Amino acid sequence: MVFAVMLVGTFVFLWKKSRPEITVYEVVAPQKRTIEKKTIATGKVEPRDEVLIKPQISGIVSAVYKEAGQMVKAGDVKCSCIFVLFLCVSVEGCLCKEEQI
Repeated sequence: MVFAVMLVGTFVFLWKKSRPEITVYEVVAPQKRTIEKKTIATGKVEPRDEVLIKPQISGIVSAVYKEAGQMVKAGDVKCSCIFVLFLCVSVEGCLCKEEQI
């Protein structure tokens, strides 16, 4: 008896699961809106071209006049440097020179 009830219950359960679900759609009036599309991406941003600026003589940069990524033209003043020339006879006699590059 218990076996028969379980068998009938199994068939009823499988029959209900196999029936297609009826999809009900909501009809709305058209509206004028702005479409926004957003995406989340992971990774890192790398520049296409990278320029390394290296001085040909040693010195100390005293001021920087341009920001990273800012466009520069030929002849623009980019920084101010202090060049130390070691023409020392004694410790007190060193010659220092400041220039703008």
